[in-house]
Amino acid sequence: MTGSTEKLGVGIVGSGNISTAYLQLGPLFKALEMRAVADIAPAVAEAQAQKFGLRAEGVADLI
Repeated sequence: MTGSTEKLGVGIVGSGNISTAYLQLGPLFKALEMRAVADIAPAVAEAQAQKFGLRAEGVADLI
């Protein structure tokens, strides 16, 4: 990606406590675009996605 203006889309698998840090700090890296979160518990993924304005996806969709 050297010299590219294209961003790397990122999906976080696992919506536990550490995902909050990833989702807060990820946007500080100009080459990254946070896109989605997933969890084996769909309601947990949906709640985290809503907090950060992202999509909630199934784990299999992000792997």
